[in-house]
Amino acid sequence: MSKLGDPLEDVRRAMQLAEELFGIPQLVDARDMVENPEEKSVQTYISLFQQYIEKAKEMKLQKLRKGKCDPAKSYAEGPGLKHAVTNCKKPAEFTIFSMNEDGVATVAKTVRVELTAPDGKTSRADVKDNEDGTYSVGYHPDQIGNYTITVLLDGVPIKDMPVTVPVKEGADASKSNQINFILSVDAYLPNGEKKKVGGDRWIVNADDLKVETKDQDNGTYVAAYSVQVAKGQWKISARLNGGDIPGSPFLHVASASAPAK
Repeated sequence: MSKLGDPLEDVRRAMQLAEELFGIPQLVDARDMVENPEEKSVQTYISLFQQYIEKAKEMKLQKLRKGKCDPAKSYAEGPGLKHAVTNCKKPAEFTIFSMNEDGVATVAKTVRVELTAPDGKTSRADVKDNEDGTYSVGYHPDQIGNYTITVLLDGVPIKDMPVTVPVKEGADASKSNQINFILSVDAYLPNGEKKKVGGDRWIVNADDLKVETKDQDNGTYVAAYSVQVAKGQWKISARLNGGDIPGSPFLHVASASAPAK
């Protein structure tokens, strides 16, 4: 019996399983692989695994192609079928599932996704074949209002098509420069027990920033402030009953190349 974690035995067993399960011949000796690997021999051996993967992939595709797509049993799902926004760099996305009459994944001959904008103009979404009976769809709406989406497999609409997707105006990240921060502190008694009531003197200063403080009346104190510039730094002083909490004063740094800390 081989020792657990023995490199030679692990490689020998792996090569044996590759031959038994996948029919990949042991072109190199296991000991040579571990102790004296020869580059060309190793590359040749590894190429057999790559060939096996490609062959298995092709066989799977052939199996999927044997079934006839049934649009009535096929469907689509994903957030891009429920809502979307304009001005978004990432496309609205959803996935198409192509099925045969028995509900088994199959490959459609043709896949088309039609988009009708609120003004009536039509266009097509980007479709990626995942080669497993599913298709990834992405689109960028540029109008506010209801879009109509129709998915057709082999020229026929799939189940529950067409659908209406509400599109709202998206935010502009470059103009969304007011960032709100909240500092929350749990107060503890001298004996180490957490306070369950308020009433302490809670003062927070943040240089020239406006700070709003609040006693939650349960031993927790909060402070809120906003940063409206891309770069800068502020000293945040947080005090309970005249004493700094651990770490105070804090240095809040905002950088154009790094998130605020």
